[in-house]
Amino acid sequence: MTAIPASLTAETTDDAIQLTLQRLQRRELTPTETEKDLLLLFDAELGAHLKPELTRYISDLAEQVRTGALDPDDAASDIRQMIGFWLARSEDLPDLLVLAEE
Repeated sequence: MTAIPASLTAETTDDAIQLTLQRLQRRELTPTETEKDLLLLFDAELGAHLKPELTRYISDLAEQVRTGALDPDDAASDIRQMIGFWLARSEDLPDLLVLAEE
């Protein structure tokens, strides 16, 4: 049985990130499940051109947590920063597209 994504049960995004990475570290989630759960935290409107880049980033962090090379708290901090970056980037895309058309 697949675990319910933390993004659906946690009170905050920060809690969801922490819980997901802790589940990975305890081997309750596979790397693929972790990747999918963390991607749920990002804006669904990122677009196909941004998703592969973000997926690789999350996959790399998840693998480091799984192997013990990176502490879940440090990974969670990195992911919180990336959420802000990606959401800002996705909000800027319409403005950039308008400028490109002018």
